[in-house]
Amino acid sequence: MKAAPALIALTAMLLVAVPNAWGATLTAFLEPEDNEATITVSYLQTFTIRHDGEGMLSELLDGEAWEIERKFYPDDPGVINLTERINSGILAERSTAKVDALNVAFSSSMSPRADSSDINFKIDISGNLVDFVIKEEDPTVPGIIDMGWRHFAVEGPVVMDGIDINTPFSVLEDNSPDVHEAIGGT
Repeated sequence: MKAAPALIALTAMLLVAVPNAWGATLTAFLEPEDNEATITVSYLQTFTIRHDGEGMLSELLDGEAWEIERKFYPDDPGVINLTERINSGILAERSTAKVDALNVAFSSSMSPRADSSDINFKIDISGNLVDFVIKEEDPTVPGIIDMGWRHFAVEGPVVMDGIDINTPFSVLEDNSPDVHEAIGGT
């Protein structure tokens, strides 16, 4: 008897080096018979820099707009490092599951307005989750799957192509250093 795939929408946290944490959406389609699942994790954060329309910060932000988009694949050294760190975090939660074949899409943009500027950060991670079945299902007993893999954190820099995707304001520092300095490097 083949069970239908389970859709599990969960909330995970990825800690970042700034004083706040990112909320995330984690989606996994678990097929216990295969012991392999496709997972996607999406992080989105928007910061707003407000100003009065006058002064040094307003002048620095006036017309300051940029956009960055990067994609990274499983053989990228940064993705390999991220995969190892996620798997270490999952193992620390005493889970037997692992992630592999991760793809990472990173985008960031700065959009100015008359009295504020928005800085958007988005990270999409997709890949496989493997080894999550603890006990296979049989005709008389339901199977058991490991859910401990849902709770992990990756702390500190996560550098891909020179961009620290785990520290949002590092992109601001790279693309608008005067603005970064004016707001105190927060």
